[in-house]
Amino acid sequence: MPQYFTFFVAVIVAAIGFPLYFEETQGQWPSVGAQVDSKPQKIAKVSNERGRKVRLKGDRRGHYLTEARINNRSMQVMVDTGASMVAIPEEDARRFGFSGDRSKFTGKAHTANGVARVAPITLDEVRIGNIRVRNVRAAVIERGRLDVTLLGMTFLNRLDSVSIEDNTLVMKQ
Repeated sequence: MPQYFTFFVAVIVAAIGFPLYFEETQGQWPSVGAQVDSKPQKIAKVSNERGRKVRLKGDRRGHYLTEARINNRSMQVMVDTGASMVAIPEEDARRFGFSGDRSKFTGKAHTANGVARVAPITLDEVRIGNIRVRNVRAAVIERGRLDVTLLGMTFLNRLDSVSIEDNTLVMKQ
């Protein structure tokens, strides 16, 4: 039970500290997460355990940075419990085939750096270690507005559990 309390406290703190909201012409998109101030300096190692369980050690700032495979392409990501969606910088999305067609940017994201245009997409697959999630809703953020791909709740909600223990994020599927 304490692991769930810690998880919910982390979600609330992240949501209050670094919200990013999406808005479409037909309504408001949920928050997608933290704006990263600089390029991550260290990538956490994925520790696989029996079954489908992955542990990520937090960096000195408490961020969970790692390598993931998105649509079969390796990418640096930050697991962000405060982001309600997976948010992908346009620069990263181009690596797995996003065309960058301006007509696909149908939404807006309100960030600390101003308003950014976004393109809603569905990812075929997101993998971290032995955890694999298919058909993940995401948003591509226009060029220059986000430094790292954020793995938010459209990925994390598809897992059996997510908890934080001693600066280690534990994901189970």
